[in-house]
Amino acid sequence: MKKIIVFVLVVCIVASTVAVLAGCKDKNEPVDYTKFNILYLGDSIAEAIVGVSPEVERENYGYFGIIGQVNKYTYSNRAISGNQTGELLAYIRREEEDAYLTKSMIGQADVICISITGNDLLWHNFPMMLFELAAKEKFGEDYVNQQVVKDGYEYKRYQVINEAGDMRTVEKGETVPSAGWRWVAPGDGLATFERVKQVAKSNVEAVVEELHTQNPQATIIFQNVYNPVDDESEIIPMDLVADLMKIDAKYDYATEAGVEEYRKKGAYMLGAMSDILKGVAEKNDKVEFVDVAKAFDEIYRNDRARGKKLIFVDGVHPSDQGHAVIAATLQKKMVELGFAEGKNSLEAYKTLRVDQLTRLYKGVSGFDYDGAVAKVNAAKEFDQVSVAYFGAVEGYEAKLSADPAEGRATNGVFVKEEEHYDLSRVVSKKADYAAQEGLDGVLKLLDPLFEEKRLTLSTDGVMEIKVTLCADDVKTFLSLVNLDGMVLGGKEDTFYQDAEGNLTNLKMNGAMDAFWTISAYADQLFPGLGFTKGTLGANFHYLFDSLGLGIEGLEPLMSVPYVDEAGLPVDMAPEGTVDQDTVGKTYASYVDYLCAYLGRYQEVVDADGRTLHVDKLPAGVTAKLGEIGDLTMHIKTAYSLKTVTASDGKTYEAVYCGAYRENTSPWLVMTKYVDDDGKAHLKMCFEVMGIEIHF
Repeated sequence: MKKIIVFVLVVCIVASTVAVLAGCKDKNEPVDYTKFNILYLGDSIAEAIVGVSPEVERENYGYFGIIGQVNKYTYSNRAISGNQTGELLAYIRREEEDAYLTKSMIGQADVICISITGNDLLWHNFPMMLFELAAKEKFGEDYVNQQVVKDGYEYKRYQVINEAGDMRTVEKGETVPSAGWRWVAPGDGLATFERVKQVAKSNVEAVVEELHTQNPQATIIFQNVYNPVDDESEIIPMDLVADLMKIDAKYDYATEAGVEEYRKKGAYMLGAMSDILKGVAEKNDKVEFVDVAKAFDEIYRNDRARGKKLIFVDGVHPSDQGHAVIAATLQKKMVELGFAEGKNSLEAYKTLRVDQLTRLYKGVSGFDYDGAVAKVNAAKEFDQVSVAYFGAVEGYEAKLSADPAEGRATNGVFVKEEEHYDLSRVVSKKADYAAQEGLDGVLKLLDPLFEEKRLTLSTDGVMEIKVTLCADDVKTFLSLVNLDGMVLGGKEDTFYQDAEGNLTNLKMNGAMDAFWTISAYADQLFPGLGFTKGTLGANFHYLFDSLGLGIEGLEPLMSVPYVDEAGLPVDMAPEGTVDQDTVGKTYASYVDYLCAYLGRYQEVVDADGRTLHVDKLPAGVTAKLGEIGDLTMHIKTAYSLKTVTASDGKTYEAVYCGAYRENTSPWLVMTKYVDDDGKAHLKMCFEVMGIEIHF
């Protein structure tokens, strides 16, 4: 905060330093901003895999791509979804070993932008911390002995903790997994909060030290995490609301005042993590701080409708509009520090948005393209461009190209002869306990079932991944998973009951509801697909159009379901159990009927009288899926070949997948190598949520 107060002095000093670093021999010589190199590190907010939509526009909607493009930087994104501060530290300490060249990028970067600390909270039972924070505010230090607090731990907090503070989630009724673990209890919430802050502070300080050891001249910019808490936030489970209302009626989540109480608690905890980043920035002249949380909160306070739109449908990640706000906030800092120029970058941002209007919305029925372009071009500030763009496109569905290679330009360098790679060797590593166990189990289950697992690099710049599951193995797989009656929602998904007893505001407790997640994400990421509109079967080709993803053999699911004279789907469910809201309607395909069925919330009541929400697949699903013959999935996209050189002089043969830009290192990179037996291989390290998968 002190550094922000003496802002003018800092800007003058840093701007002068930047001019020297840029190699300016004369202090009046113009700075060539395009020479700057920027690297993004951190978590899913920076990686921008979840939140930006449609997916093919990731680099144009994600703030990393906006900043990189409008300033014409050389830029790379090496953020990893799920990263906590400790994982970020471990990542930047790795030795260079493939074409990703993260260590080399660190050494070459003029600016390193980092989004971090959010997962340190979210992955350590955020609701439990909030619960105890409120309890302590109400009862003081003796809150752990209050019966109402003890009651809050008896029913739903299925977590165990060890002496180190590590937590695992287990199912209700299970025993503690092993020695050294115990059930969480009152006091663990705030103790965990304090531990998380201490560990995060130590890790962030170590991250700065490590980055400056590798690159003493780099300017590091930390951004804090915005407050996502609102009446639709999925990080506030309704069992938490029920417990807190027993402590104090002010935590009524059905009221605006109640929501504000939750926002205050969220802001307090996120603010504590933000203070860590600000504290490090105040102590180091080469470290800066960007207050994204303040930018989001100001919009939320002044225009709540817009503020809510800054968050994606999952209630956690930034939406396209949220990324635009982060970009505007970060761009302002880049200008202040002398790494960017305001006028030209503003015009470049307008061009980026106009290009999107042309590509995604021109020709869409009812859309005023000329008016939208005029409003974007009339904007006087960075954020005004965003407001004009999103205001114009709101309510209109972006169109997807029929060419899966569009937006995936290559460098024109391809293999001379077609190359084939076997994908039989799939391994995972560096995973947490639960993720590693689950992933390995899935891989072992599926591996023997697939007849063909092949990646092909063609001479025309097309990469295809093809996997085939023969009919007998489809049946084997279905018998293993036994889909009939499967519960897709979490065991504790609940409705909130208002004063009149009406069920409102569906909230997820624990794992998010599977169907809700799939449909909400799909409609955002793949406009036109129609999960919630009942047109999925007719529009299934959009998946290939947008991703180059094709699935052959699903014809039985694309056929119109047979219905009897009463309009009831035959063999879909036992008599009397068919959801009446799906009866007598017209469906383009069986899969559309299935989506309509799953889209209806079924209410059940547990032994304690709590109303739960459970989505179940209708009976007969396995039989219907059994009609599928050989099933082949193939992914096609453009690729580029490039020889890249690490800072130690070692070269790697890289295969860039998707869009190629000369001044950009793609997110998806494969490394070509030859083993001791002379056999060629491709190594792709896909990292997310603490898991690495190598092909």
